[in-house]
Amino acid sequence: MLCLKPSEIVSAFPEGAAISKRLASVEYDKIKHIEKVMSEVYNNATYDDLTKEFFILVLKEIYLKPSIKKYNQYKRSFDMYDSSCDDRRINLAKAKNVPIEDLHSFGKIKSSRNKIFCKCPFHDEKNSSFVIYTETNTFHCFGCMAGGDSIAFVMKMHNKSFVDAIHYLNKF
Repeated sequence: MLCLKPSEIVSAFPEGAAISKRLASVEYDKIKHIEKVMSEVYNNATYDDLTKEFFILVLKEIYLKPSIKKYNQYKRSFDMYDSSCDDRRINLAKAKNVPIEDLHSFGKIKSSRNKIFCKCPFHDEKNSSFVIYTETNTFHCFGCMAGGDSIAFVMKMHNKSFVDAIHYLNKF
């Protein structure tokens, strides 16, 4: 069974970009609100210095730090979808668009309008049971039931983790 980190799960589907962006925005608004409350506590003349210090410490530790951590997680998830991101980050959209037929030497292939038929690289077989759907850049083997997109292909073919497969595909 494949185990993914929460950030990898969020970024494993196209809707993740919009969801991550929205969640990051919500956390950013929370951070700004907490900072405003901390400023109000600091400027409140009715509190002595010890009380101000206590309230600010509580706000920082219980509310601000967790919100900043969540914001950074959502921002990193959103950045995975950003096509302008640099080489140190992973780009999910770029990885999913690498054609599967370019990832392996499939040998003898038959092709139709939007399908490529060949022998499965994951098991021995005499007849071609492996199909690459070029329109969606996905594959399915009717012999071993393997299937997925270019990321799943690299994960299975090279025994890589989700993130390592994306890094591998981003080099194409």
